[in-house]
Amino acid sequence: MKNGILEECYSTLKEYLKTCIEKTKIQTEKVLAFKPSDGLYDSIWPDDFAFPTMVSPESLSKEDYQRIADFISDSCQGLVVVPDRVRFDGMPIMSPGPFGEPISYRMPAHLPSAWVRLLIHLEKQGVTLKNRDFWAKLIERSFENVDFKDGLVYIDPEKPYVGFAYHDCIAISGYDFFSSIVTMKGLRRAATFFQNDLPLATREKWLSMSSKIKSNLTRLLDPKKKAFLAGSDSCRQVNIWANGLYYGDANCEEKQGIRDYLIKHMNQIIHQGCTRQIAESRGWEKQLLEMPINSYMNGGYWPTGTGYIFQAIYETDHELGKQLLRDLITALPKYEYPEWISPNGIVSNERYFHMAIAIPMLAIRSVIDGGSLFDYF
Repeated sequence: MKNGILEECYSTLKEYLKTCIEKTKIQTEKVLAFKPSDGLYDSIWPDDFAFPTMVSPESLSKEDYQRIADFISDSCQGLVVVPDRVRFDGMPIMSPGPFGEPISYRMPAHLPSAWVRLLIHLEKQGVTLKNRDFWAKLIERSFENVDFKDGLVYIDPEKPYVGFAYHDCIAISGYDFFSSIVTMKGLRRAATFFQNDLPLATREKWLSMSSKIKSNLTRLLDPKKKAFLAGSDSCRQVNIWANGLYYGDANCEEKQGIRDYLIKHMNQIIHQGCTRQIAESRGWEKQLLEMPINSYMNGGYWPTGTGYIFQAIYETDHELGKQLLRDLITALPKYEYPEWISPNGIVSNERYFHMAIAIPMLAIRSVIDGGSLFDYF
C-alpha cells in the first residue's frame, strides 16, 4: 500500500488521542466535554477543542456537541469581542495567561479566525447554532479589533500583544506572519459561513482583506534565508511552525525555500520527534513573559510543532518524514503525551495534551488525501 506506513502512524496516534480524551473528560452540570490536557488547562479553547474533534469526532455525541455549542453561545453573550477561552463554569476569559498574570492587554489577533473555525466544525457535527446573528456580529466586531498595515496583521512594536496564541509569551511585532496567514483563511471562511447573516459589503470586504494578506506576505520573506520571518520589527526570526503551515498554500519557489531552511536546520529544531518554534539556540529575541531557554515556547520541543512541518519534510525526503513520525510516536507515551519537552530532561506539566496528537494526525491525513494541513485552518 502506497501510504501504508502513514496509515499505520495515523492509527497509532488515533489510539493515543483516544487515551488522552478519556483521561481528560469532564462532566459539568451543562456539558460533557474534555480538558485540553490533564494539567491546569480547564477551559474550552477554540483551537484545542476543534482540532482534536476533527480527527476524533466520535469522542462526543451529537447531543454533546449541541450542548457545548449552546454553552459557549450563552457564555459569549454580551461580549464586545471573542474570548481567549470559556471556562467550564461558563466564564469567558479574554486574555491568555495564568490567573492574575494576563499576557495580552487586548484580544489575540488570531482569535476571530479560530472561533469561526470552531463554529463551522460544530455545524458539521450536526449542531444547530443558535443566535447566528449574535455570532455574526461578534465575529465582525472581533475582526475589526485586529490592526492591519500594508494588508498584514500588525502588532504595535512599542506595545506588543499576542498575535497567534501558540506564541502567547513571544513579543512578535510589526507585521505578524502567523496571525496573518491564519487570518487570511479565517476571513475567507467567515465570508462564506455568514453569507446569510451579514451584508454583502461586509463579506466582500473580508475577501478583499484576505487577498491583500496573500499579496503582501512577501514583505516577511527573508531574501537570504528564503523563508518567512515571524515579525518585521521584533523577532525577525524564521517562524518554523508558521512556515510549515503556510507551505500548503505557498508557491513552488516559496515551498523550495521553506523545505531548504527546515532541512538545513533539522538538528537545531528537532528533538525526539518534537519540533521547536525557532532554530536559534538563544531562543526568541523578545518575550512578553520571560520563559527559560528550551522551555515552553522559548525553545521547547513540541509534538504539535511536528505536525506543522511534517508535509514539508515528507515531500523533501519520504524516509526522513517517516522517521520523524516514528520518533514522535515513541516519545509521546514515553513522556505521557506532553505539551513540550526539553533536551535537558525537563517535561511540561501538561500531559495527555490533545494538540500534541491532533495536529500531527491532521498533517498525516493531509498528505494521504493529497491536501495540506493549511486546509484545516
